[in-house]
Amino acid sequence: MNLNAPFGHNDAPKAGWPKDGVFWFPSYRSSKTSMNMMVRKWDRTLRNDGVKVFAISPGYLATGLGAGVEMNKKWGGWGFEASGGVY
Repeated sequence: MNLNAPFGHNDAPKAGWPKDGVFWFPSYRSSKTSMNMMVRKWDRTLRNDGVKVFAISPGYLATGLGAGVEMNKKWGGWGFEASGGVY
């Protein structure tokens, strides 16, 4: 698995066990998708009651997740300063 390639997370891992660095990708993506679905459901459920439901994303932040801060910045992630010093 090549995490340094722009889309290396789409590569099939090498044969053998354990699969280092592979399993957090599906769980991270699933949690993002789950939040989107939950917000959509809450919006449909509460719309006729006059309640507005929003999901706010901070955008692409260059965190230590995945390929690391520098690679995330190279790919367009915002640095720590973009968070207002909070994260």
